[in-house]
Parts: sequence; C-alpha cells; structure tokens
Amino acid sequence: MGELANIVGGNVKSMLPPATAVSLPHVVTGASHRFPTTRQICALSGTWADEPFSISMWQSRDRAGAAS
Repeated sequence: MGELANIVGGNVKSMLPPATAVSLPHVVTGASHRFPTTRQICALSGTWADEPFSISMWQSRDRAGAAS
C-alpha cells in the first residue's frame, strides 16, 4: 500500500502549483487517525485483491485555523 500511495502522491504533486509541498505518505491500518491541524481534501476508496483500501489527502491549516 505504501508504494501505491507513493505513486498516487507523486502524480497528484505533479498537478499542483510549484510551491506546494507534499509529505511522505503514511500507511494506517485499523481506525483512521486524524491530525488535529489538518482537514481532508479528497479521498479514494476501493478494493485490491478482495481487500478494502482508502487513500486520502489532508491539508495543513495555519494557526488561525484557516486552510493554508
């Protein structure tokens, strides 16, 4: 799953403005974890080898709580 996340992340980053930073992907199993200073901006779910998966992108917020 980590390699799939790297491929998707690299393709998404190539479509973003040059000043955009994209972190390395995090593979999470079980309950989803949410970082309190982020918001989800998109998600993709499906199955691979009869197993469910979900890929999501999260955006950091500035200190005032607005998306940056």
